[in-house]
Amino acid sequence: MQQFELTLADYGIAFFNPAALANFLKTKRIRKQKLLDLFSDNHSLYLDSLAAGAWLPMTEINAQRYRIFCQQPPEEQWQRLATFAAFNLSVADDGGLWAVTSGMMNRWKAANFSADIDVMDYQTWTGETLNKAGRFTLARGDYQVEITPLKHQLTGQLGYWLNCVAVTKFDGYQDPRDEQFVFNIANKP
Repeated sequence: MQQFELTLADYGIAFFNPAALANFLKTKRIRKQKLLDLFSDNHSLYLDSLAAGAWLPMTEINAQRYRIFCQQPPEEQWQRLATFAAFNLSVADDGGLWAVTSGMMNRWKAANFSADIDVMDYQTWTGETLNKAGRFTLARGDYQVEITPLKHQLTGQLGYWLNCVAVTKFDGYQDPRDEQFVFNIANKP
């Protein structure tokens, strides 16, 4: 799968490979499941996780539906609003790259993200099915990730395109929470 619709009920999106994140946590001797709380409370650990490519958080995004693309560029109807580059992301096995609502990072269990599952969804009380996570096919390796916020010219739907470029090693890192990166595109014209 190289695109899917993700519905946010909280304030962000997290991208990770379960094995790479689990390996990072193991090297740091961490067994906690509330990773958002852990990284919020320990800034140096958070920066270490970014440098290692263990995960890539995108915060302060309006809660709504987004179309997420990975690798394959979106069709011409998708207007590219900006491009933010040079984020580290590591894929340690063939489990692919997951995009999840950030709240799932406080219920972390690597076993929940099976390579046999493409989408995790849930039912609203009205019976609507919404996606809270999806898996992209991405080969094992280290990547510099470019994130491009998108807006569909006909429907107005918003989205993000991740272009993952393979690298032999990471050279520094970018903090996606830095104020220069404005991922919240819901209020842009």
